[in-house]
Formats: sequence, structure tokens, C-alpha cells
Amino acid sequence: MKVTVLITAYHTRPDYLAEAVHSALAQTETDLEVLVVDDGSTPPLGEILRQIDDPRLRYHRTEHRGLPFALIEGVNQARGRFLAILDHDDRLPPDSIAIRCRAIEQTEAGVVYGDLELIKPDGTPYGIQHFPDFPDHQSFVRACLVNPIGPLKHGTILFDRALALELGNYDPTLPIEYDLDLIVRLAMARGAYRCPAIVAQYRVHPDNFSRSFRYRLRQIRYRWKVLDKQESTAVRRYGDKAVTAATLLAKGLWQGVTHQRPRALLALLSGRRRPTRH
Repeated sequence: MKVTVLITAYHTRPDYLAEAVHSALAQTETDLEVLVVDDGSTPPLGEILRQIDDPRLRYHRTEHRGLPFALIEGVNQARGRFLAILDHDDRLPPDSIAIRCRAIEQTEAGVVYGDLELIKPDGTPYGIQHFPDFPDHQSFVRACLVNPIGPLKHGTILFDRALALELGNYDPTLPIEYDLDLIVRLAMARGAYRCPAIVAQYRVHPDNFSRSFRYRLRQIRYRWKVLDKQESTAVRRYGDKAVTAATLLAKGLWQGVTHQRPRALLALLSGRRRPTRH
């Protein structure tokens, strides 16, 4: 089998999940499977998927352990040579998989990705997010590690499953930034290639988890862990940590959620729990 489209989900909206699955099954590239890994939802998401009659759809349920573990299980269970990530509330344009498969076969890159079409909660398109090209994999990796916006979205990537397994799969010790960590390792191994096309429709809605300020604080802590894994010199590592912390905090503040206090920030970055009030 050529491609597995992997969708991981936990307590997602039934209509969003159904849209995601239908968009994956409607691809012009037909040599694929759609694998939905349910991270212990109650009720099980399989009840939603029973309504979709297509032998290419597979459902796998696990105990609730978090998205990194669901992704690891998905990579392990996938049957396709290539693996494409699709977020549970997003959609794929009909030629998305064909475009990215052609790109990875021609370039032999470690990871290929593309641009996004932004859609409203009701699915109406309203904008396009173009990502930049990079002259080499080093500049791509640095943009991944330091840029707060990032040069791509996890839901646009396609990669060689065997290479991901060789590199150790997603890192279960990272509750967030696990996607960035694997992308960096794939790019370090074989480079990265941007497809000059829209390969996913990204749904923007009030429930987007990554918009909360508290999430930004945790993101700094785990981005630093990824930096520690990838950067060789202490001087650059500390400088990049400072830049990353400042820009991610500014992004969180700009998004308008400013109720966190400095003590909470220090506790999150040091790995301690938030101090308890007496």
C-alpha cells in the first residue's frame, strides 16, 4: 500500500471527524488507507465511523494516554509506505496526497509539506497561509526550532514510514512539540521539501488548543527540550532559548489571554507544579 492517512482524535466533534475522513477517502490517489486512532474517547469514535462504508477506513482504539502515544500507535499500525498526518478537524483537497507523494518520490526528502487554506468553523474558506522555501535543510531546521510561527503545520506533512521508525518514531516524553521534534529529525536525515500547493484546509475556531496562553508557557518548556536534543553548542542553545521564550510569550500575550502570573511561568518552565495557595 502506498499511503496511510493518519488521523488521531480524542473527544472530537462528530461532524468534523466525518469531514476529515471523507476528504481523505475522496483523494485522487486511491492506493491508500485512512487510519483513525481513537485516544480513548468516551463514547468511542467508532460509533461515528460505522456510518462510513469504505473498506479503506480502519479504526484503532487505545487507552487514553495523550496524542504522542496515539501518533506512535498510528505509525506502528500503518500499512502504507508513506504516512500523511491529517488533524481530526481539518480537511484535505482532493489532490493533496497525490501532490505530496509525487514530491517525496522525486526528491527523496525526509519530509514534504505544503500550504494551508484557512477555513471557518462551518468550513467556509477565508484565507491562505503560504509557507516559505528554504535553501537547505539547516535553515529549515533552524526555522522550526526558533520561529514561533514555524515554517509548516504538522497537518500538512507526508513522510516515509520506515524512516520515521528508524529515527525512533514520535517522542513519548514530549506531551507537546512532539510533532516539531519528529519533523526536525526527518529533515536532518534527508532534508525537507515544500510543495507549492495547498495540501490541507485548516479549521480555525475558538476551540483551537494552541491559542491558549497557558499552552504557550508549556510550549516554551518543551521547545527548549527539543532545542537541547538538536543543538550542539551551549552558546547558541541558550541564545535560541531566550529568543524562543520571548517570541512565544509575545504571541500568547498578543492573543489576548494574559491572566497567568510570573510564578506560574517559572513553575511551568522548571517542570514544577504551580504553587498552591494556602
